[in-house]
Amino acid sequence: MALVQTCAIDNNSDAWLIWMSREASSKGEKLSLDPPRIVAFHFFDNRHRDDVTTKKWAKLMAKLAHEYAGRIMFGMRDMKSIGNWHPNLRPNDFGGYRPGLPPLIYGEDKKHNVYEMNRLVNYRNMKDFCEKLLQDQLFQAVVVAPVAELDSPPQNYFDLEDHKDRDYFVMLYDPACYHWPMQLKMLRKLSLLLANETISVMIINKSHNYLGVVFNKFSKAVNCHGATIFSTSRLDGWDFKMRPRQDSTREYLRYIAQSRQPELLGYDANGEPKAPEAALAYIECLFAESS
Repeated sequence: MALVQTCAIDNNSDAWLIWMSREASSKGEKLSLDPPRIVAFHFFDNRHRDDVTTKKWAKLMAKLAHEYAGRIMFGMRDMKSIGNWHPNLRPNDFGGYRPGLPPLIYGEDKKHNVYEMNRLVNYRNMKDFCEKLLQDQLFQAVVVAPVAELDSPPQNYFDLEDHKDRDYFVMLYDPACYHWPMQLKMLRKLSLLLANETISVMIINKSHNYLGVVFNKFSKAVNCHGATIFSTSRLDGWDFKMRPRQDSTREYLRYIAQSRQPELLGYDANGEPKAPEAALAYIECLFAESS
């Protein structure tokens, strides 16, 4: 499909550089900015007038737009309009123009979930980003069970989040970290202890995923090899609490018990069993040498 480069103005009066079919352009049809779409934000309006860099990234976007014509909409915008793209993004968070600076790339799926392309901006990585956007595989999470055989298959985190009858304890991890094998054992114990609660223990591999915008900011904010997030559904959206990784299952359980409203069914606000007869099984699980 032959595409032509053109400019458009959206409902927020923000300018877009987009690629549309030659036929639609010649007929004067209404421009479609509907997802799935990939948008690049850059400092186009800068005093350096760096047209060489701008043309370099526009050329890359044009190449991808032709390859995915009819499947993904591609656009470019100035960095100052990024706040209108997503409420958790602000122009001041990204500093100013620097020579050779690549654009910030974001993808939006049909459900309007936004993901950040947090890798080197080149054709290979962009193509991988596009393919995973179409296959709904950008931001996959696994619900952890007490044993690996019962773990859920990878699913889009936002699809899991649609089940608002549960809270989620999420760990963002890097499998290359030497802490990870021990952390996974702790999370499996935690999953067993919370089996009767409306809480899911989930893990997200940072090295294999393009994270959602909010989660990517959380991951960058915590300078450690594992960040944990406890998310609770509220009437006005999801409430997120973030912490670094802990050193024991008991610390994780205490953290969840203190964050949970209402209280857990089987544990008090300090993470201790409410029923004395359940304490022995609780202690055996925490201190089992074989796990």
